[in-house]
Order: sequence, then structure tokens, then C-alpha cells
Amino acid sequence: MYIISLTIIGITVLISYISTSLLGNRSLIDFIDTLFLLSLIISVVGGILFIIQTGFFNTFIKTFRYFFRRMNKTEDVIQQIEKKDPDRPIHSIHIPISYPILLSGLFLFVVSMVVSFIIA
Repeated sequence: MYIISLTIIGITVLISYISTSLLGNRSLIDFIDTLFLLSLIISVVGGILFIIQTGFFNTFIKTFRYFFRRMNKTEDVIQQIEKKDPDRPIHSIHIPISYPILLSGLFLFVVSMVVSFIIA
């Protein structure tokens, strides 16, 4: 987990440096700003993966299945004839990279905030 986090941090810092250099702005403030924006994107992606992994939306999916089953009587009859379980369980997804992405994004976010306050 630590190796993946360090790899994500290294790639993000490298992308931030390359994008700052390509734009012609080689100041430390521009580098920190780019790093901050990339860390926000990484944190949002990691947060979305974490929410999906925890099964937050499983209750919504189950409620929608129940609602549409009750609204469509023919589907209900078909499921009864085929003897399908209408309340089949919803399997959660295990995404092992969600924690490293989230932690890397949050770490880079905090570091860029601290460095920007020190510089300014």
C-alpha cells in the first residue's frame, strides 16, 4: 500500500513539474498551484472509489429495484413464474487501490496547502 501511495505521489509531482515547465511558468508558486489542483482531482477520484467500495449506494439500488418491481406488475409475475429471488443480494466491490489514491491525494493536498502558506 505504501509503495503504491509513494508511486502515485511521485507521478503526481512529476506531472505537476512537467505541466508547469511546459506552460513556461517555472516559479515555485505555479508548481504548488498545479500540485494543489492535481491533488484535488486525485482526492475526488479516491473518494468516489472509497464510497463505491463501502457499499453506500447499495441501499439506493435495492430501493429502486423494489420500486420498479412494484410499478411493473408483469415483471413481478415473470419473476414469480421463474422463481427468481426478487431480493437478491447486492455484492460489494473491493477496490484495493482506493485507499492509496485517497491517501496520496489528501497528503499532497495538505503538503501543497502548508507550502503555499509558508511561501505567501
